[in-house]
Amino acid sequence: MSSQIRKYINSIVNLISLSSSLLLQVFVLNKRLSYSTKNQIKDCLIIGNGPSFKKLYEDKPNFFYNKDLVCVNHFPKTDFFEKLKPQYWVLRDSAFWKLTHQQIIEETLEAAVTKTTWPLTLLIPALAIRHVHFMNKIKANKNIRLVFYNPIAIPYIKWLSNKLYKWNLAMPYCRNVIGAAIYTMINKGYSPIYLTGVESNFHTNLIVTPNNDFGMYDVHFYDKNKEGSFKSFKEIYTHKPDRYYVYEEFYSLYLCFKMYVIIQQYAYSQKAIIQNTTLDSFIDAFPKIKITP
Repeated sequence: MSSQIRKYINSIVNLISLSSSLLLQVFVLNKRLSYSTKNQIKDCLIIGNGPSFKKLYEDKPNFFYNKDLVCVNHFPKTDFFEKLKPQYWVLRDSAFWKLTHQQIIEETLEAAVTKTTWPLTLLIPALAIRHVHFMNKIKANKNIRLVFYNPIAIPYIKWLSNKLYKWNLAMPYCRNVIGAAIYTMINKGYSPIYLTGVESNFHTNLIVTPNNDFGMYDVHFYDKNKEGSFKSFKEIYTHKPDRYYVYEEFYSLYLCFKMYVIIQQYAYSQKAIIQNTTLDSFIDAFPKIKITP
């Protein structure tokens, strides 16, 4: 089969897949996917869980005032959750609503439900709707408002993608929760959107053992061990019948950093400004700023 024919067939398959996905979202989940873009405060700060967040808070605590705060993943299980009382909590990893019985996930959900005494909007992919146990657990706290975003990712075609992103019918191919957080805050009309705790230096922490056990040291501001804990990818990607290879992780990182470039292009189309306060971050798609007293 010639390369041109193969390319033509792939294009048709992608078009069919996109069309069916959009129809599903429009007719099945449409009412659950809309969210208000009226914000009293126009600035927001997305808090990643990298070490730079804690340092910024300790050095420049005033920077966290007069902004809507956005936290991600396991932030609720930390003391900063009740101290800062963020307005948003963003999740992307399906392990949270599939309830995989990972201790850290169960602790995070329990902390969020138990600690939240202020209005908190939880932004999650619409697919989480199907998981009744998770939904009921979150709904047990009336202070937590569930809002769904569309997890369908499409290749970036400027004239088409920007419209679908804005209408919440698709999103950039977000490889991590920070991408999802930025995307949703753009759609909520925030500008500028500040980032902290987003070192994104995963590749510097990759390890291949003498037994070819491939993994990484995952470092967060809340880790007791400053070097983080070693996680083997074979324990993370348990669904894979074969081992997880080095090339797969670097391809994933390629997609991750490309995602930020696409998000920046989308932000530009929406006249949204994104600024990264993590000066040693590997994310080079957004301008970096040093926070002064």
